[in-house]
Amino acid sequence: MGHHGRRFGGGNLCAGDAPRGVVDGSSAAMNAASGATLSTAEIIAVGTELLTPFRVDTNSLFLVARLNEQGIVVRRKSVVGDDRCDLGAAVREALTRVDLVVVCGGLGPTEDDLTRETVAEVLGRALREDTEIAASLRARFTARGWTMPENNRRQARVPDGAVVLSNSRGTAPGLWLEENDRVILLLPGPPRELEPMFLGLVKTRLRVRATRNRLYSRVLCVGGRGESHVEELAQPVYSRWRNSAPSVETTVLASPGLVELHLSTRTASRAAAESVLEAAATELKEVLGNDVFSTDGQSLPEVVGGLLERKGLYVAIGESCTGGLVAASLIDVPGSSRYVRSGVIAYDNDVKMSVLS
Repeated sequence: MGHHGRRFGGGNLCAGDAPRGVVDGSSAAMNAASGATLSTAEIIAVGTELLTPFRVDTNSLFLVARLNEQGIVVRRKSVVGDDRCDLGAAVREALTRVDLVVVCGGLGPTEDDLTRETVAEVLGRALREDTEIAASLRARFTARGWTMPENNRRQARVPDGAVVLSNSRGTAPGLWLEENDRVILLLPGPPRELEPMFLGLVKTRLRVRATRNRLYSRVLCVGGRGESHVEELAQPVYSRWRNSAPSVETTVLASPGLVELHLSTRTASRAAAESVLEAAATELKEVLGNDVFSTDGQSLPEVVGGLLERKGLYVAIGESCTGGLVAASLIDVPGSSRYVRSGVIAYDNDVKMSVLS
């Protein structure tokens, strides 16, 4: 599909849509995969509904975790509405920054599902109907006693050179496209369709192309100190690790009553990662002292529960203004029945005197 000055569905091309930096569909990207290593990624969530208060992008959380497990660093996440110009600009820009661009959503049969058409245009590739996909879609509807609407044929359109990823849980197949050393991965929006499709890719194409380095992490939890106080003590320590081999990155996250220090390193050796993270955690604990209540990411209720169980102790909770929150935090920990005996919420003063005194 060439650039003929017309946009999909009518109208002129968006300003700036000239294919700068885009290789023509007859380029080497249309040939076999180069096999270049994938070490960085960007996630683009598509859907105008994600720009309202009524829908939240949860797919990117799943994808970041799975990509990090493969040693692929996610450099950026963004949400784009159902607008061809905005989506085209986002994909075009992402291809200049990272090795892998993951686009979620916009693969449905309706007029505002524009991901296939937009990505094909960005790459300068023609869209053609895949007869096998079309037949599979018809069979899916027939099995339910329905006639397939004609607009579902849009889901059978595939850009030249794309690898089709089957979707066992829906009608929208995914697509894997390669452009020189870059990969563009198009996934359906519903999590129940996206997640199994992506996990299948991890076992096949993605694992082969991912860097040998893997991401390893450790979380230290600090109570009783504010974020700035923790930073004042910790920064002189963790700033030395940036130039170590392997280097250790530190992120400080604060919430009411808790400061977390997230330590991460990337290396091909699990033993090397565990060694450097253990040394880093030990250094931080030395300067932060007993305010560090966890060096392995355990929450305070988990730590308290572990201490109670190891010492053979039991706890009963009497609460008033906290309204059961203390008991709930302890009971949320699996296995808490081994040390939590009971709980009482006594809000009225007479009840406090008669039950808790």
